[in-house]
Amino acid sequence: MIKDKVPEKGRGGGKKNFGNEPPVVCSFCGRTSQEVNSMVAGPRAFICDRCILSSVEILRKEISAIRHTDKVAEPAFQ
Repeated sequence: MIKDKVPEKGRGGGKKNFGNEPPVVCSFCGRTSQEVNSMVAGPRAFICDRCILSSVEILRKEISAIRHTDKVAEPAFQ
């Protein structure tokens, strides 16, 4: 579930603030929904688009390192 930005009280911003809900906060970096483009909701956590991009970069580097290590570590059976 992707959560749209919800403006804080008194900030307007063109979107309505439904009820007295506090702004959504990323569970990883602590940024509010006003500071990012989007939030993805989990069962008890949120992750912002910036943290998702960061985690994708980390995973790409990790996978690349594992693939490189696997190629180097393969025994040469003849």
